[in-house]
Amino acid sequence: MKDDLLLRTILLLIISLSCDTHEQVLLTNFNFLSDGIEVAQHSDLSPKSGNVIESSLQLQTVASWADNSSRWHEIGFILLAYSLADGSRCFLTAARLSRDFKFAQDAGVAMRLLGKKSLSAGYARRSVIGMSQGKSHPTCLLNYASVLSEMKRGKMSLMNWDEYKRDLNLLTHLLVQDTSMNTSFINPWEALMAPLPLHLANKIARLFAVKMMYEYQTQVMTWSSLPVLVDKLVVAVVMNDVSEKGLHGLVARAFEGSDNPGREGVRIRYMFVVWQETQDTLLAGVCTNNLLVLPPSMSPQHAAAVINNLKAHVVLDLLGWLPVGRKFSTLETLLLLKPAALLVHAHGFYSSLGGVVDYLVTDPIVFPPEHVDSSLSAESLVLLPPSFQFNSLPHLHPQLAVGPRDFPGEKAMESWRTNLMSSVDFVNLTRKQHKNTFVFCAIHEYYKIDPESFMLWVELLRLLPNS
Repeated sequence: MKDDLLLRTILLLIISLSCDTHEQVLLTNFNFLSDGIEVAQHSDLSPKSGNVIESSLQLQTVASWADNSSRWHEIGFILLAYSLADGSRCFLTAARLSRDFKFAQDAGVAMRLLGKKSLSAGYARRSVIGMSQGKSHPTCLLNYASVLSEMKRGKMSLMNWDEYKRDLNLLTHLLVQDTSMNTSFINPWEALMAPLPLHLANKIARLFAVKMMYEYQTQVMTWSSLPVLVDKLVVAVVMNDVSEKGLHGLVARAFEGSDNPGREGVRIRYMFVVWQETQDTLLAGVCTNNLLVLPPSMSPQHAAAVINNLKAHVVLDLLGWLPVGRKFSTLETLLLLKPAALLVHAHGFYSSLGGVVDYLVTDPIVFPPEHVDSSLSAESLVLLPPSFQFNSLPHLHPQLAVGPRDFPGEKAMESWRTNLMSSVDFVNLTRKQHKNTFVFCAIHEYYKIDPESFMLWVELLRLLPNS
């Protein structure tokens, strides 16, 4: 009985996908699909038992449909999604995603592998690795990583925390196995956001970086060593967007001015290299001088040549693996071409870039050096005090500003910190005298609101009336 119900559920999904209006059919029959899979989950046919689609009749039915259907790639993605989602929660998301990736050969491999083995996450993972290493589409690994990431994000809104912790432990276990074989089916950004343990996220970043270094090694630009005596340093600051709503609109204020005085008579000239569609939305008064706006479609080789022509001594990268503001020109690819003598990353990505840059500016809280495997962290760490995020508070509140020649002296920093804590109400940015207040903010990642932390925040909000 249970076996028949699961078979009818799968057949209904196949019929839905084979219709010209399969999206509508899938939506109207989703409840039935969900009911059927829930029954299967609580039976001996649950995914954990490894016997979801093991009967010869089911395998023959699915294989026969796949061999004779123009949409055979879709069922491959659906089965892969089912194995990873452990039930019905991601069915609709996976069905939507499957129509966006038209790699029938890859999905055929997935279905054959999954048909021979149980629909467990482990076997699904092996199928992804097999496809990425086989004769499939060259972008197969990237696309499957995107599918996995989308399914993971879709699941977060419909899951409980016990499931999340279980899935995170499973993901960590699988990636420990994969990285031991020098492969990973998620990218460094996904590893950081999962969040995986820092040493594992760093190892994944290193794997990706080494692979790209090998691909671009013949295109690396030649640079002599940085001059020991130089009276002006040219720093090319690479960012993605300095509009009023852009990620780096506030960051850009920290670099205002064309020739800023530095230590021991050395002057610093900042050049801003921005990937942005137009200059119409640039933040007023920011980066108007020494600004180069690159179209997002510019090739990495062309962009690296532009920076190289600036005769910059240092490239300061503000993105890293962060997947925003980029289309064809990926920042890590540009940096691999070594457009300057010294490459530094700060602010954008709080983990290893895998050796793409020479120095990583971070702090001991975000990047505890004692927890880092020195054999994997190819860049040198520049550790700052616990807080180093750029902001525009001195512009909004002139009383907080310090003179450029005083910064970053310890006395000036202490004065700034004292003024900030005593005169700024972070709730509405007006001057008040509320000392016992705090702000509940930056809850933009699901791992920041686990039940224990969330209840602590709620209790603080209740106890402190000015919060």
